Amino acid sequence: MPPFSMPVPPMPNVPPVLRDQLLLPYFAGRDFAQALQKKGGWDAVKQAWVRPPESTEQVLHPEKYDAREGPKPVDLSYAPRGGRMINEGVLGEVLVKTFLGDAAPDEASAGWGGDRFRVWDLSGRTMLVWRSVWDSSSDAAEFLSAAQSRLASAHGAEPARRGFRVFAAPPWRFAIAERAGGVDFISSDDGQAFEAALDALGGS
Repeated sequence: MPPFSMPVPPMPNVPPVLRDQLLLPYFAGRDFAQALQKKGGWDAVKQAWVRPPESTEQVLHPEKYDAREGPKPVDLSYAPRGGRMINEGVLGEVLVKTFLGDAAPDEASAGWGGDRFRVWDLSGRTMLVWRSVWDSSSDAAEFLSAAQSRLASAHGAEPARRGFRVFAAPPWRFAIAERAGGVDFISSDDGQAFEAALDALGGS
């Protein structure tokens, strides 16, 4: 089955991430149910209530649901010194696609294997560390290329360091690199904490 592609109705002045969280569950869920019904009848749809999809990837690609291709584990062990974690979770393939933007090819997110993010409060400033893993090295490279293009189109580039490409929209900075079989993304408005994260992750 080709990568999921759905025209999203326009929602003027609504951020894409909110638009997609509001709309995509309905459209993607409808298409998922239709794919199950076409292949296995209504019994297959009923079975999905008993064994629901483990990820948005399985919803977007019903053949991965049938194959029970679950998310890969993600090791996200870094924590900034003195930080207080305020949120953590998974984006999944749907919101990875949102992050890349409407201009990115569907294939850039279709190789998603797993991800995890954590957000810390740093005495009033903020840090996000997000790690994604991919089905293959070529999938990781395709995502990385699309993510770098997205960041470059939206933010100014700074000199690369510690293996990361770095972008800035002061006071925020963003860094992304392929590392240890996955892709790491760092964002913070605390310059010192940002550099410390680059040192720690770039040296590991």
